[in-house]
Amino acid sequence: KLAAIRPSLLPLLGWRGRWLASQNPAWCYAAPELDTWAGLLAEWKTATASQRQALLRQLRQTQPERGRQLLEHTWKSDSDASRLPLIKILDVNLSQADEPFLEAALDDRIHFVRQAAADLLASLPHSRLAQRLTQHAATLLRWTPRDKHAITITFPDVYTPAMTRDGLLAVAGGDLAKTRSRQLTQLVGRVPLHFWAGQWRRTPEEIAEAALLSAWPRTLTAGFTTAAVRQKDVTWAEALIVVNGFSTAVARLVPLLPPDTCFRLMQNAAYQTTGLRRDDPLFIFLQHWPHPWSAAM
Repeated sequence: KLAAIRPSLLPLLGWRGRWLASQNPAWCYAAPELDTWAGLLAEWKTATASQRQALLRQLRQTQPERGRQLLEHTWKSDSDASRLPLIKILDVNLSQADEPFLEAALDDRIHFVRQAAADLLASLPHSRLAQRLTQHAATLLRWTPRDKHAITITFPDVYTPAMTRDGLLAVAGGDLAKTRSRQLTQLVGRVPLHFWAGQWRRTPEEIAEAALLSAWPRTLTAGFTTAAVRQKDVTWAEALIVVNGFSTAVARLVPLLPPDTCFRLMQNAAYQTTGLRRDDPLFIFLQHWPHPWSAAM
C-alpha cells in the first residue's frame, strides 16, 4: 500500500528529500541515483522480488517506457516464480508500445505467463493478438436473427497451435461443455468490442439482449463483460448492466461508469428495489462503486 503512493511523494520531496532518501536503503526508491539507467539497473539487480514489483509499479506510473525496458533487460534470466507478478504490472499505463514485448511473451515457458500476456494484449484493440482473434471470431460467431438464436455459435473441430498460443484453451478431455464455455469466454473476452457492432450492425444493447437469448447466455455475457473491463468501454458497460438487470454477473462493470451515469443507473435501480437486501440492484451498486460519492448520490 505504501509503495502505491510513491509517485505522489516524489514531487513533494525536493532535492533535500531526494538526498536524504539516498542515505537510507529503505527510501532508495526516491534516491537521485534512480534517475539514471545505470542506477535503476543496479537497484533492480539487487532488489528482492517484492522490491522489484514496487519499483516496476512506480516506474509504470511515472515512466512506463523505462519500466518495461527494465523488465525486458533481465526477463530471460528472471526466475519462473518472479515473471508472472512482474508482467501483470504492465497493466499500469499499458500502451501499444508494450505490444512487441507481450507478443514475445506468448511463447514463454510458463503457461500462466503466456495467459497474462494474452490478457494484456486483449486490452490493446490494435494488437496483433486482437486482430487474429477477431478473424477467428468472425467465423465462429454469426448474427442470425431469423434463426432460433440471434447469435449462432459454431465451435471449431480443431484448435490450432496458433489459437492455443493466443490463449484459447484446447479441448483435452474432461467436461466438454465446461471446456467450450471457457473457450468462448476467452475468445469473446479478447475481441475488440467495436468489431461486433460493426460486423453485425447492431447496438451494444441489442447484442447484449441477443446474448441472453443464445444457447450460451451466461458464457457470452461473461465474455462481453470481460472485454468491456479490459477495454474500459463505458458504452458497453452501461448496456450490459441495464440489459442484465443490474445482476451480480455484470457488477464488476460498475467501476467503469462515470459518476453521472452511475447516479442515473442507481436511480433506476432504486425504483426496482424494496429494500437493501444483498440481491437487490441498489445494494450491488453500493457494493461495487469505488469512487467518492457526491451529495446527490
